[in-house]
Amino acid sequence: MNNIRFMVAAIATVLAQCLCAVNYAEFLLQIDENNTELKAMSVRNMSDLDELRAENSLKGPEVDFSYMFGDHAVGNKMEIGASQSFEWLGVYHSRNKVINTRHESLDYQYEALRRDIHTRVLSLCAEIVWTSKQLDLYSSILSDIDSLTVAYSKAFEYGEVSILDINKLKIERVSALRSIRVLEARRAELQVNLTAANGGIPISVDVFDEYPLLQLPSSLDEYIAYATEKDPMALYYKKQSMADEYEISAAKRSLMPSFSIGYKYMNELGDKFNGITAGISLPLYSGNSVKAARGRKTANNIEAELWSKTVAENLAKEYATAKSLADELVTYDTALSGDNIRLLHKALNAGQISLVEYLLEKRFYIDALIERLEVEYLYIQSLNSINRYNY
Repeated sequence: MNNIRFMVAAIATVLAQCLCAVNYAEFLLQIDENNTELKAMSVRNMSDLDELRAENSLKGPEVDFSYMFGDHAVGNKMEIGASQSFEWLGVYHSRNKVINTRHESLDYQYEALRRDIHTRVLSLCAEIVWTSKQLDLYSSILSDIDSLTVAYSKAFEYGEVSILDINKLKIERVSALRSIRVLEARRAELQVNLTAANGGIPISVDVFDEYPLLQLPSSLDEYIAYATEKDPMALYYKKQSMADEYEISAAKRSLMPSFSIGYKYMNELGDKFNGITAGISLPLYSGNSVKAARGRKTANNIEAELWSKTVAENLAKEYATAKSLADELVTYDTALSGDNIRLLHKALNAGQISLVEYLLEKRFYIDALIERLEVEYLYIQSLNSINRYNY
């Protein structure tokens, strides 16, 4: 257990340091405050609790009035009465336990949604960073093409290069511009999605310029044990099962007779009567409520076990994916460690290679850089999913 606490603390520290650098922490607090899904769930949960409390309240008092007409020899008769019914007192106590436990379970359900939204929002932020990095790359490519176009246009005036070289550069420029437009459109779409997650309050995507520096847990088994223990939906089902246990107790107690007590006034032929009334109700047909509560408890126990199993399986898959992507990222960084594009440019200027060779070779390295950016993005997304229990 100490190792788990140490591991979690280390992950949380790394996350906090990164979030502070790009204001992710403040941003997630802002999301908590403005997100409409969270607001709707909060209101709905309060409404459900109010409904449960209403069901556990005394029914309203009953007031009855009757005026009966008799023969002239007998005269008329008037009765007025008021009564209050109530169940066996132990029922209210058991239902209070049900309400309090349901309240705790709804808090876990809210927490599960909050973490899910955090994970989704950070996923959007990661894609924004990825898109921005690609835009920077293509902007650099475009700048290089423009510089070559200027140089080759002058060379064309002196007859040193052909019009085909100029046209090749124009085609490369169109391709780079198209990629930039597609990426800019995607970034604008991501900004719309991020604004929606923030309750419609506009957000600038420019502040998300770096990924969170998340790390893989040092021990998968310890992290799975930690996650399954902390997962809010697993805790939700466990609390629901506990509430069902109290529900069974309440259902059993509700099989006891319920009572009513009241007051009645009667006026007959001028004779007035006052007195107390009492009644008893026998719940002869309510036995199915106990069976239903037991069924709900069994279902929630199964759900809790299934959810914990799913959490463990998903974490194992995500952990394997993240390790594979991490190894792939190292491979790319090793292969791209040299300043290959600068060397190509130097060879072009020295006349060692043609423009066509330069463009083809450069495209090879650019494709590798783009693939490397994608692997990095997928790696961060995988880490984001794994670390959702630390948000």
